[in-house]
Amino acid sequence: MKNKIAAFILMLFISSAVFGQFAIRPYVGINSAKITENFQDVNWQSQLGYQGGIDLQIGSRLYFQPGLQWELIRTNFDPQNPIPGLDTKFEASHIRIPLMIGINALSAESSKLFNFRLYTGPDVAFTVSHSDHSFLGVEINDETYNKLHWSWNGGLGVDFLFLFLDVGYKFGVSEYFNQDNVDNPARTNVFFGNVGMRFSL
Repeated sequence: MKNKIAAFILMLFISSAVFGQFAIRPYVGINSAKITENFQDVNWQSQLGYQGGIDLQIGSRLYFQPGLQWELIRTNFDPQNPIPGLDTKFEASHIRIPLMIGINALSAESSKLFNFRLYTGPDVAFTVSHSDHSFLGVEINDETYNKLHWSWNGGLGVDFLFLFLDVGYKFGVSEYFNQDNVDNPARTNVFFGNVGMRFSL
């Protein structure tokens, strides 16, 4: 199955590169992350984070979109029995490499003013930095995190002249914490929105 997906993406990339158009898209945005599993006696609360990046959109009606993104996610952990003086802020930054495929509602040739898109695809994230915490017998530190995380994305995009808006959701595929050190099979789901500019080549 993985080989078929890889072959499909490769064929789409080749056909887009030969017959399609190119656009460079820098962007910034905000996100809201949810850690899917609570620790015992501790609940996670989503907070606002942000990201910025650049991608290359290759194709016309169908397109392939590889990119590079820096992301900061923020959550708070909320002990059911509050602990005075406990720092409950949790932050982690990642470098993400998204590989999206998508479809435009209208062909680029027929609509220079407005278009909207559907897109989906995987991304891999590498942990750059993170908060360290110790609470209720749980240690969250460098040994706790998995350094590499996979997600699957889906979303909607709108293009207007040289501007664009993308909104979407990342579903965590791999476990966020290292199960050898923390007994918590949490994944990280992220809602995101990006605004940016398109520079056609």
